[in-house]
Amino acid sequence: MAVFQCIARSKVIGGGVQFMVILPEQCEKDVPVVYFLHGANATFYDTFKSTSIERYSTSRSLAIVLPTGANSYYSNMAIGPSYYKYISEELIPYTRRVFGLSDKREKTFIAGFSMGGYGATKFALTEPEKFGAVASMSGVMDIYERNHGRDSYIPKAAWGLDFEDHLKDSDQDLFELVRRLEASGKEKPWIYQCCGTEDDLLENNRIFNKFMEGRDFHYVYEESAGAHQWDYWDENIPKVLDFFRDYMKAHNVVEYIDKAKLPSSVIMKM
Repeated sequence: MAVFQCIARSKVIGGGVQFMVILPEQCEKDVPVVYFLHGANATFYDTFKSTSIERYSTSRSLAIVLPTGANSYYSNMAIGPSYYKYISEELIPYTRRVFGLSDKREKTFIAGFSMGGYGATKFALTEPEKFGAVASMSGVMDIYERNHGRDSYIPKAAWGLDFEDHLKDSDQDLFELVRRLEASGKEKPWIYQCCGTEDDLLENNRIFNKFMEGRDFHYVYEESAGAHQWDYWDENIPKVLDFFRDYMKAHNVVEYIDKAKLPSSVIMKM
């Protein structure tokens, strides 16, 4: 693989941002891609150094983009930058243009862990025309249940000091986004969700799983031993990537042939 650690100037964020791109060492345009979102109090680089995501993606010929999301819940923050808009309207088009990543729905996926699992699911349910499938590992699937009564700056910065008054059934609520997508008639993304049985977000994940029962989605939920930690996420990243490859096979995506060798690092500006 070729690993690009990038520094870019974002008009949306209003300053410099960093992200990483992991590419098949020999690649051409229209490369299948996974946008992989980190959790709260973590960074994109933590995902790279604390898991074997580079090795896992190598064997599956998938590009990986690791964006910055701070502690934003991947929202357009009430007190802070608009990270949702940055990723959706700036980072994704930019990485497609510069790195030859696919702009096809059936080759574009999004995933994450913890806060990133929530963010990935929110992106896919909000913009199903963009993402063919999504995966959440130990995600904060019920944001109201998770943050109700908590004295934490993170949800307050993301959604406002009065977030408890308006968060439920809003366009930030995964349950409401599922209902809106069902009513829209749009094509639904495949959804993979997993959580460790020793994770304090287990019940939060079970609530969403119960909500999804009987709904007309291609939806997979799995529990296995593990806590809210890197070992669990590292163990499950291959399952996530295989889920995306299964989606491509089901949608008759022809395997591409890699050709262009790329350098191992780059620093660039938008």
